Amino acid sequence: MPFWVHNASESVSGICGSCAVDRALCITQQGYYLRVACPDKFRDGEILRDFRNRARTARQAAAPIITDAKFTELDQLVEFSNDFHHDTNPAADTAALYKTQLQTFVGRTLAFVTV
Repeated sequence: MPFWVHNASESVSGICGSCAVDRALCITQQGYYLRVACPDKFRDGEILRDFRNRARTARQAAAPIITDAKFTELDQLVEFSNDFHHDTNPAADTAALYKTQLQTFVGRTLAFVTV
């Protein structure tokens, strides 16, 4: 288990520390998959939400920049992580994330970045 997942999961009642995990997963998604697998599509300084929105617009214009399956998964991952991001939730530091949610999110993120 990655260190950030293990450390974040050491909380009472199955509630995990969400912000550190969310940041680590965003770095994984942005840094590995989008910047390495899609360097011509993911712009410097762009964040996942911006890329997702641009990918949605491209899909609607019938000029997709990622596959439909990747877009759907990215959209769901971004929406899930919004609860743990300060730009979309001012109370992100106190948002509850349960171990089962975390494990599912980590698994889906790792599957998403697998090229």
